[in-house]
Amino acid sequence: MLKRIFKSTRITAIVLMALSVLTPVTPAEASGTITKEITVLGLDGTPYEGALVAMRFRSAAGSWQKTNAITPVLTNSSGVASLTFSNSFVAGEIMVQTPATDATAAVVTDYSTDHANGNPVTITLKRAALRIVTIAADGAPAPAKGVIGNGYEEWVTLVRTGVANIGFPSSAANNVCTRLESYASDDAVGSFRQFYATKLSGSGETRTATLYTDLGTCLVEAPKVDGVYQLKFNAANISGRLLSNSGEALSFGANEGYEVLLNALNSDGSVDYSVDDSFSFVGADGSFNSFVDTSTARKYQLTFFGYGNQNYPTFTNKYLWVTSDKKLSWSADGSNPADSLTQNYNLPLPALKFNYIDSATGQSIPVRLGIQKRNSDNSSYSQVFGWPYLNGQPSFAMPDGRYRFNFRPVGSSNVVTLTFDIASNTPTFVSSTPSTYSLTNGVYTVWAPV
Repeated sequence: MLKRIFKSTRITAIVLMALSVLTPVTPAEASGTITKEITVLGLDGTPYEGALVAMRFRSAAGSWQKTNAITPVLTNSSGVASLTFSNSFVAGEIMVQTPATDATAAVVTDYSTDHANGNPVTITLKRAALRIVTIAADGAPAPAKGVIGNGYEEWVTLVRTGVANIGFPSSAANNVCTRLESYASDDAVGSFRQFYATKLSGSGETRTATLYTDLGTCLVEAPKVDGVYQLKFNAANISGRLLSNSGEALSFGANEGYEVLLNALNSDGSVDYSVDDSFSFVGADGSFNSFVDTSTARKYQLTFFGYGNQNYPTFTNKYLWVTSDKKLSWSADGSNPADSLTQNYNLPLPALKFNYIDSATGQSIPVRLGIQKRNSDNSSYSQVFGWPYLNGQPSFAMPDGRYRFNFRPVGSSNVVTLTFDIASNTPTFVSSTPSTYSLTNGVYTVWAPV
């Protein structure tokens, strides 16, 4: 699952999913707040005044992927920022960014542990080797909360718009062409991930990174203005609208809606996780967009993940193709090729509804779910997709076949597997291992230890 999350074009969940592995599921605490003091020290170890400090947490409701960040606070003359947040928040990370006038200190994101508590924390800034600015697909400054991956398993969230400084580990070797990944924030509608490459040179205070547009070869330097590299996101080339089952306009309420994921497929129809996917949120009116790299001819699949309402089922098997002449088509034969595609989809009716319950507390809990479909040999299974569901109450509309639904509560190693045969969107229960379940009003309620 983490491998797929790390390939996503929106990576709000990168750190939160990692933290959730270590964050046990507990009932919500009584309403209250926590105030946390975060001290920021400069490169010389002294208090840093004027750094922007923010925190982000796992979403409290709705989509797991949504950014749940609190308003940033500037550090005072003692280098301290005091942040207040709900005591029900979990999986907290700390983000620090210095003013644009500071060309030396790198952006820091601390996700080494869960910071959703009142324990004071000290963050020591590190030296930067690269100056960048992110630009939306329409040429405007990209919104805050985009994410940069420096290619060395280090990810930072940009707290503000404008120029940002990116650091690299001291152990990173010089003169090695390494991929740098730039992801748009939730608010950058129509903007999608862009990849670059870097080469490091020098050491200590003189260490710098050169940014290139050609991955793997590092021959073409990226554009820059006044020493700042200009990182522009890709523009959407897939769009459309989700409509009700009867074809009427949708209007999603608070904490409900859809996410859309676009994956490359292998020749057997399974997802090719070696190819970068595209992720975005469907608008409140059902409008959606996505992005596909047209450099290689192959088949892609759109999957729509419903959240917050069991009448909005997760569904997939919506396909598109990149043609040999680098165009897009809704047909396998490449007919009607175009530079961009638009198509609307009526929501299917849900075939399966689940309610995942902690047997110790009786409460619905968040789960991570992997779905496998039986292959044509009638014995082996292939992964269809995996996804987290915040409220533990997902629903699905699936093509015909036999499926294994593998549920795992967040923060737990326990897995419950339910197997169904689905024909014409009608499920037939086959087996459940190991758990207790019940079927009431079309909802499968599953109890299992956390």
